[in-house]
Amino acid sequence: MAIETQPEPKNPVDERRNSMSIIRIKKDNINSIKHLWEKLRDIHLAESRYFKDRYRNMTFEKRCHKFELLDDDNLLIELIKDGERTVGYCISSIKEGIGEIDSLFVEKTHRNKGYGKELVDSA
Repeated sequence: MAIETQPEPKNPVDERRNSMSIIRIKKDNINSIKHLWEKLRDIHLAESRYFKDRYRNMTFEKRCHKFELLDDDNLLIELIKDGERTVGYCISSIKEGIGEIDSLFVEKTHRNKGYGKELVDSA
């Protein structure tokens, strides 16, 4: 008599994790994160004790002005992709030999899963 074995059930968290990727984009494609940056600005406006006033009149275009002065070798823009959908990003830069994380955002639905840490670690 043959014994049938059932495949192990797939863990939905592992399946979702497998659909995620981190990709690097060039400065010319920075507008692809505008909608996420605007969500970050809204969070600062609603909740931040320290950055609320700074972001009140800040636009994405004003924020990106700093990056216009940097070449792609000194600017790292990475996106978290869930399939085709961008769900997070990290922008980091090097100026005068000093590195800085300029902006980091992960959609609420994708937080607490280690994606932000991965972005910070690669910055």
